[in-house]
Amino acid sequence: MRRTPPDDVIQPGRATAVAAAAVCLVLCGTNARADDAPADAAFEVSAEEATAGKEAARLEEATLRQQVAVLDRAVEQDPDNAELYDRRGAARFKLNDIAGSLADFDRAIEIDPARAAGHWMRGITLYYAGRYAEGAAQFDAYQAVSTNDVENSVWWYICAARDMGHDKARVGLLPVGFDRRVPLMEVFALFQGKGTPADVLAAIERGQPSDEESRSRRFYGHLYLALYYDALGDAARARHHIDRAAGPDYLPGYMGDVARIHARRMAEADGAAEKITNSASEQDR
Repeated sequence: MRRTPPDDVIQPGRATAVAAAAVCLVLCGTNARADDAPADAAFEVSAEEATAGKEAARLEEATLRQQVAVLDRAVEQDPDNAELYDRRGAARFKLNDIAGSLADFDRAIEIDPARAAGHWMRGITLYYAGRYAEGAAQFDAYQAVSTNDVENSVWWYICAARDMGHDKARVGLLPVGFDRRVPLMEVFALFQGKGTPADVLAAIERGQPSDEESRSRRFYGHLYLALYYDALGDAARARHHIDRAAGPDYLPGYMGDVARIHARRMAEADGAAEKITNSASEQDR
């Protein structure tokens, strides 16, 4: 599964000048895709890192809103251009506009049905929309595109687990041949029930990776440990790992934005839960 939006170089075809400007803006913007313990000092997020991450996210959101505005105008002028809907769907997802993202992805597929099987971005949006059975079906369809993608299998699992339970999801986990990205084979073994979080962390540190490779390993390792713990309902460990993936170990690309959205939604859920607790406490007084 390519973790950048499809068709990195777009041929605008009959797109208008505004559509071409939208494509340029999007392409030049934010797109480039033993147990571990939360107290592990090697993977803690410092206050400085957290502050820098928040500022970067604020600037990125402003850019994304500009992208959506340009794409809105492009779609008005070229309403049957599937690529524009796909691009806007991706930008809307990054702004946590899940309903808008799904509507755009669905429209892109309606215009160009050939996009359907490979549309892993739609599968991720379906997960956050709470439409887990449809999300699982989308990732299942992607098997026709690649059978060597651990990420696709894992996203199928977290959708299926919420739809049918962990036991059935583990039995039906989509097979994977070999994914060369470290530590994704260890991630796959973890979701199979054959590995441990410690195996994933050990793989991140294995050998002498370059700085670029090390960052990639840390990002993918922490992202999928976060999703693993979140699927199990272990919010503390999930939050710890997603803070790494969305913060100091953030990797530019669509999956980096997925990490940030997941972190944002976890924080919003925490805030909502705190408000409910405080309200209940006040009523008990």
